[in-house]
Amino acid sequence: MKNAMDAYEPDDDDLMYQSQRIQIPHDDELQVFNRMRAYLIGNDEGVILWVKLAIRTMIERVRGGFYNLKDLEADLGRLPRDLIDFYELILRDIEVRYSPSESERTRAALMWVVGASSIRPLALDELYEALCIPPESQSQLQSSLDPISHSRFRI
Repeated sequence: MKNAMDAYEPDDDDLMYQSQRIQIPHDDELQVFNRMRAYLIGNDEGVILWVKLAIRTMIERVRGGFYNLKDLEADLGRLPRDLIDFYELILRDIEVRYSPSESERTRAALMWVVGASSIRPLALDELYEALCIPPESQSQLQSSLDPISHSRFRI
């Protein structure tokens, strides 16, 4: 997070919209980072994925430019501690950030990845092919006959 904070440089045009980073003395800054580190370690419940998601979320907030270190620490404390709740937060963020078609494509990708993982991990080229299936073909895919081999639609 510290690297992301130090690397952040807003565009001159965006300065009027960006909150200013509060300058904190170096020792105080280290104390905040140590408290954040302790919070991550104390709330991970042995799930390293939760720690990774929490850190990634904080870095994204820093990259957005709207932060100060004290608020960032408070935001960390408000993140969901359960992975399912964390995934729901991520999905809500996707819905807010992206257009409905982009959100739908992301949802489809997640469904393919999760569904395939019950059999084996999905290869990237397989995911690309799966995402090429037109959404309107879903009803045809649910038929007992294979729609591709019976030429009912083409990809």
